[in-house]
Amino acid sequence: MGGKPELVIAALRSLGPPEVEAVDTGNLLGDLKAYIGRYHQMAALDRGMNRAVAHAIHRDPRLMAAVRQAIVEPGLAALDAVLARGVARGEVPAGCKALPYVKYMLLGTLGGEAVLGEDVDLGFLHGYVDHVIAPALGLRAPEEGGGDGRAPASPERR
Repeated sequence: MGGKPELVIAALRSLGPPEVEAVDTGNLLGDLKAYIGRYHQMAALDRGMNRAVAHAIHRDPRLMAAVRQAIVEPGLAALDAVLARGVARGEVPAGCKALPYVKYMLLGTLGGEAVLGEDVDLGFLHGYVDHVIAPALGLRAPEEGGGDGRAPASPERR
């Protein structure tokens, strides 16, 4: 046993997940931008390798498991913590129907770079948080009214 898949698995495990556990800017919009920024920073280190790994995980179940263990699972746990803090601070209601979809929105955006063969910059990702994720959660992007990013309470949120 040995070869390229094992080398990639060893490299992924040695890198570990991006440091997203400590993301806490004091508000959910800032936390989401910091979270996605950490993943973007890691992806920018070697976009070619990331595209190759994204392709290879579909052919090698051990590589898929290693990617999930080293990157995906810790990242999702950190995202759950970020979202839970937003709920605890009252920025998003606990019953917000968009909460379970945030991970899919973020994974789709981050994975979209590899699939589309396009590099996105941090400004694009912050815009994605402001204009796609924030409205889904009932948050208002800062440029839309300042303050803490919370949308005015709708009848359902009151």
